[in-house]
Amino acid sequence: VSTQSTWGQKASIVLFRPHDDKTPFTYAGSASTTAIEDWIYDKVVPLAGEWNSDTAEFYAKKNKPILKLFIDVDFKNNEKQMNYYLNRLRKAAVEFPSVLFAVVDRQNPSMTQLGLSSSDKEVWAIDDAPKSAKYPGPKEKFSVDAVKRFVKDFVDGKLEPYIKSEPVPAAAKPGEVAVVVGKTFSDIVLDDTKDVMIEFYAPWCGHCKSLAPKYEELAKELKDANNIVVAKIDATANDSPHPAYTARGYPTIFWAPAGKKDSPQKYEGEREVAAMKKWILSKATSPQPEELKADAKAKKGKKKAKKDKGGDDEL
Repeated sequence: VSTQSTWGQKASIVLFRPHDDKTPFTYAGSASTTAIEDWIYDKVVPLAGEWNSDTAEFYAKKNKPILKLFIDVDFKNNEKQMNYYLNRLRKAAVEFPSVLFAVVDRQNPSMTQLGLSSSDKEVWAIDDAPKSAKYPGPKEKFSVDAVKRFVKDFVDGKLEPYIKSEPVPAAAKPGEVAVVVGKTFSDIVLDDTKDVMIEFYAPWCGHCKSLAPKYEELAKELKDANNIVVAKIDATANDSPHPAYTARGYPTIFWAPAGKKDSPQKYEGEREVAAMKKWILSKATSPQPEELKADAKAKKGKKKAKKDKGGDDEL
């Protein structure tokens, strides 16, 4: 972005996009900072550009899925090769305005996060961040037609999203913590007939290790509860297929009540068995046994041991 002016004339704001068709955009809106910023965010992303740590914010602001082509990005030493890819992406992009298109360096970690092998070359995937969905592309040679077919199938809803997942474990027995993986997240956590307490943890997280025995005890305490599931998922090895369930630190605990799976509540209370049990029973959508509620009240304040007030280990 630059400002231009001549003697006796007002300055104008002009935006140039590198690696694009070099056509500048001139701002014609109001002088408010917000309006100018919104215009910049709207115009800065080209038909086909480069997605990296510097540009990710601009792409995110567009709130659209991104077709990412993973190649060895080198605009400095191999501009001709880069233009080869960008020109072909532009030909596809003009037909699908609801999708953004970008080249991404093969060393970028998002490649494996999208279910692609880091050893592959000229591979692509759609990163639908607004819906927390990922769609690895087909194993075929890169071409405009191949990209168009893939994006059309995505737009038409014909593709199945990729979900990173550990193998499906055995079903939990009554009184046990249910182990959730990517492939079972929808069946367990999003089961609309159940209230689910789901912990997102990381194996290396110290706070998670401290919580583990208490969480197991919580599941035992709620063995006779009606339609309540105490569950956990290793967030480093499994994807959440729902955008409302995202961990920014570990452990992150969500309450997913029956009938309201799209708006889970984050648990931020004490990480002690009695406190968690009392909170869960107060939120339960199904009637609970009277003896279970009475037991929760009786145990309130009984334990005077050091309480785990929480805290998160960063991602």
